[in-house]
Amino acid sequence: ALLVFAFALTALRGFYGDWWLYMFRYMLLLSYIIPISLRVNSDMAKLVYAYMIEHDPVIPGCVVRSTDFPEELGRLSYLLSDKTGTLTQNEMVFKKLHLGSVMFAKDNLDDVKKYLMDSFSQVLNTGADSYLGGTPGGVSAVAGSSDQRIVQGVRNALMAISVAHNVTPVEEGGKRELQAASPDEVALIHFAESVGMLLEQRTATSVKIRTPTQHTMRFDILCEFPFTSEAKRMGILVRDSDSGEIFFFCKGADTVMDRIVRYNDWLDEECGNLAREGLRTLVFAQRRLSEDEYATFMQRWE
Repeated sequence: ALLVFAFALTALRGFYGDWWLYMFRYMLLLSYIIPISLRVNSDMAKLVYAYMIEHDPVIPGCVVRSTDFPEELGRLSYLLSDKTGTLTQNEMVFKKLHLGSVMFAKDNLDDVKKYLMDSFSQVLNTGADSYLGGTPGGVSAVAGSSDQRIVQGVRNALMAISVAHNVTPVEEGGKRELQAASPDEVALIHFAESVGMLLEQRTATSVKIRTPTQHTMRFDILCEFPFTSEAKRMGILVRDSDSGEIFFFCKGADTVMDRIVRYNDWLDEECGNLAREGLRTLVFAQRRLSEDEYATFMQRWE
């Protein structure tokens, strides 16, 4: 019966080409028993395919981690890859910092270090309580010359980068490493540390940062809002242990942050220019909260 049924299916297909091969295939498909030798031959074929893939001169360095890989690969029709992970190998490097009126790149990081040192030195010399400028319920109140505005802008930007993250410094084998779920955050902290903002500790309750003046700042984490694909941003609410002031830091995609921050005429344009250069953009924002605002927020949040 099996032979008759296979012959009938072959006849329906037509006796042209390798019709005897199709008849044999129909017999195997209709058979209730698969010979053990066929399973052995299949596994051996997979090993041969894996060996040929790993030693193919057209794709050097390819590693077959499963014998099922050649079989699955034969089912592919299209291969898609993104520019952020597959091609860059998740090795992110900080390129540019834009503050609205001035932009810093890799070739003028020394200027960032200078502005940052001047900023923290001024705060240290004047004996101010807070290293972060700002007024409750608003943005930073900047006065004075353009250089002074740049100094305060650099300080606030680097403080936001150093506080709003989930990077944890660890010691492994006497070597310090930064661990995080996203390579973007590691790249940002590497940049902050390269200009003098060293991340000493990051726990679930606090963040410790060593400034260029070797002063250790501690921020107690009051509330944290993790990044989600829907919100496209993350936020963190902290209290400066030195001054007792409360700050909210937020970072996210420019399309989302544009609706949150105070209106300006340069954010959309500059983010577009950076994107056209092939760079990924991230917008940071800062707000100082009064005790009343914080109490009202926590009451509504809880």
